[in-house]
Amino acid sequence: ERQPIYRVAWCGFPNSSDPRGGVTALVFLGGDRSNDPCRLTVHTMPALECPEPPAPSGSKTGLHASIQKAMRLSVIPLETTYYLSSGSVYDFVLFPKSNPHFSGCWDPAALLFLTAASSDPRMVEARQFLPPKMMSPLPGTDAQNSSKHGDIIHELSATLEDRY
Repeated sequence: ERQPIYRVAWCGFPNSSDPRGGVTALVFLGGDRSNDPCRLTVHTMPALECPEPPAPSGSKTGLHASIQKAMRLSVIPLETTYYLSSGSVYDFVLFPKSNPHFSGCWDPAALLFLTAASSDPRMVEARQFLPPKMMSPLPGTDAQNSSKHGDIIHELSATLEDRY
């Protein structure tokens, strides 16, 4: 038996030069089987790649079959990511990199979720949102800057390991 779905967020990313958008992600709280571990589920969805429909013929109304097919393909997950938690997840909040619009769902960088284990009070857990491979730079961006950023993260990580 499955749990009910308590909350859904649909996220977009600036990883496409196409004005129709690029890859998206659906974040689900709930919907898992009752015996599954406590987690949030993220389905990475492909971009809608809608072909130009052929010229209309006759009095047929509705969406062309090629558009219907493209719409169906755009909701089949490319990848599913699970964020495991230490206890039951009660709520989550997405934090965007720079744009606060769309409830933080445009280009989110972090994910906070409220959890509670059976013996512990409620607490907040934080995670990086989506695997780094999802956040590849757009073609034509400065790859050197992202390399420098990675070096800084590595240095910070090494410093923290040395001190703590």
